[in-house]
Amino acid sequence: MPWGGDQFILVLDSEPHEAPAQIDRLAVRICRSYKIDSRDGERELTVVASIGLAEYIPGETINELLARADQAMYARKAISHAQLTNDRQKLSTKEHTGQEPHFGSGERSKKMKSLVAEDDATNRKLLKTFLSRYGDCDVAIDGKEAVTAVRAARQNHASYDLVCMDLRMPQMDGQEAIREIRKQEAAAGVSKTVKIIVTTIHTDIDSIAGALLSRCNAYLAKPIDTAKLRSELLNLGLIQ
Repeated sequence: MPWGGDQFILVLDSEPHEAPAQIDRLAVRICRSYKIDSRDGERELTVVASIGLAEYIPGETINELLARADQAMYARKAISHAQLTNDRQKLSTKEHTGQEPHFGSGERSKKMKSLVAEDDATNRKLLKTFLSRYGDCDVAIDGKEAVTAVRAARQNHASYDLVCMDLRMPQMDGQEAIREIRKQEAAAGVSKTVKIIVTTIHTDIDSIAGALLSRCNAYLAKPIDTAKLRSELLNLGLIQ
């Protein structure tokens, strides 16, 4: 239901551990480009949203619950704004140095082998479609399947260059999967470890710290922005 000029309230009837995945799916469906008819003809508009999630605590008032959700939303918005500012600064630097930025053009010096570990079908398709521009891309629907795929690829001497790992998945969550992958790499004595980018809607300090402690290489907030993903691939030296 509407709440203010551009704010909406969504009540989820679900278990606490299921709510983040529902929010992920909601964000993917809302945050996209739309074509609308106007006096000047058809126009394309891009919708973005910052979503704050709060679980009801027995005994608290509705106003207290809404205040916590509002605080979470503005925290998310602040992080998104900081990421956008950083991307604009990088773009400005490239323009001043005479380097032409190419977002999503698919150029590369060598093929990149990647794996998408994501339980949401929409996000999985988006990531696979984008990463396939740079080489072969496989998919896993949960953390356990991702760990198995990384192990099998290494044993077949065809290790992955990149894994895009969702933080919240069934069977085995992203943090546990990353720890298991790093443990296997240490046991095998590999000299070149796989680059791991965590993708999640959770941008709170605890989630970020947990992902970094699990030894991921980068952290990408949802809804997925392919320009930001490409920027991370450049920073990690996976593409040129």
